[in-house]
Formats: sequence, structure tokens, C-alpha cells
Amino acid sequence: MVKLKTKTIRVIFASSEAEPFYKIGGLGDYSGSLPNALAALSLKNGPKIDIRVVLPLHDPSTIDKFSLSEEFSLSFDSGPGTVTGKIYSTHFNDITYYFIRQISPKNLSTDVYDSNQNTNAYKFAFFSIACIKMLSHLDWQPDILHANDWHSALMIHQINHLKITNDSGKTIRTVLAIHNMPFMGYGSEKILQDFMINPISTDSIPEWAQHLPLPMGIASTDKIIAVSPTYAEELKTNYFAYGLENYFIENAKKAIWHHQWH
Repeated sequence: MVKLKTKTIRVIFASSEAEPFYKIGGLGDYSGSLPNALAALSLKNGPKIDIRVVLPLHDPSTIDKFSLSEEFSLSFDSGPGTVTGKIYSTHFNDITYYFIRQISPKNLSTDVYDSNQNTNAYKFAFFSIACIKMLSHLDWQPDILHANDWHSALMIHQINHLKITNDSGKTIRTVLAIHNMPFMGYGSEKILQDFMINPISTDSIPEWAQHLPLPMGIASTDKIIAVSPTYAEELKTNYFAYGLENYFIENAKKAIWHHQWH
């Protein structure tokens, strides 16, 4: 028991938005408050939680507005050619925040969510792969990845597919919080092919969903977070699960509700 209380659990928390940097809706509130709540909780009860947040750099004006520091550049291959990005960081409320900027090809939209499906698909596919690449450059490795919605669900798929481990040689555990089930990352299929990301293959996920980021993350994650016990049950119905209800029914043990997590 003493060992458990003194162990530091390192969490990388990935989201498309988080207050005060970017806030469009409830996800921005959730991602702005939960990391702080987890960090505060660890100070009281142990074990210690070292949580860091990673976001896309949607708008370059964020660099000056929040005094971000440039950390390093990264590049990786895609079908059409090499893509590049830059990593920035800042500290806010004693939490480290990383920002991933897409450099080439340049992201022409500064909106958190663009009206163009392809623009969103490319941005969040790049964000997801770049986050995995970023971790290999850090002298800090997570024990847990907490992803949110389809925008970062691909990170879970890649961690599982590539069998990425932390610096203790253990597989990084994954948690996926579902906030907006209807948004699965439609329009991403061709983009994922360009980034050489393989689809999932499981009888519990319909074929039409096997190339979409959210179902790919759902099938790959260790735990699924629902906002309440009621929502966890609702995800077992077609009305709320949008065709993935069979997966939630067959894998009910993967679901936890929000208050069990913090």
C-alpha cells in the first residue's frame, strides 16, 4: 500500500480543445478542468498524478497570447510526402501543456473545427500521429493516455497497433472519453490511407466504421469513459450508439463512468 501511495502515475491528456486556450463547447470545459482536478486530487489522497495536456495549435496567435515556448520540430512520412510540425509548451496552473503545430503542409484554417470535413480529418490525423512522435522526443513517458472523442482517438489505435511502451517497458494504458458519439471522424478514410494508418478488423465493429477514428479508438482502448452510469447504459442502444451498440453490449466491462475516474 505504501508503494502505491508514493508511485507517480504519468498521464498524457489529449484533446481538441481546453479552456482557457480553446473552448467551443463542453469538451473545452471538461479538458480545461479535469486535469486540474486530477492533479489536485493526487495531492490529497495519492498516488501522485503527473498529468500533462496536449492540444493542436489551431491558431498561431496562441503562441504570443499565452507565451508559448518552441521546443522542437518533428517530421514523418505520409503517402503524398514528408510532413513537418513544431512542438510548443507552456505551464498553466502548474500543468505542462504541449501544442502541436502543423507546418507542412500548412493548415490554412485557424478554427478549432473547420466546416470542411477533409480539413478537420487531416488536422486531427496529423495531430494524433505527431503526438505519438512527440512522446519519443520527451524525457517523460506516460503510463496512461487519456484521449477525447474522435480527434485524438487515433492515438489510442496507434499506441495499440505499434505496441508503444513507456520507459519501464510496459504498454501504455489507454482511456477514451466519449462526449459526442455522432461525430466519428467522417471523411477521414482517404486521409488515414495517406498516413498509412491501418483500419481495425473486428466482428463487433461494423465494416463501415472500421476506417473511422472514433470506432478505431473505441475498439483499441483499454477503458471507455461515459459521463454517467445512465449514459453508459444508453450507449448500448442504437439511438445513442449510432450503430456501435453491439460493441458496447459485448464489451460492457470496458466502460467506466466519469466519477469512477476522478
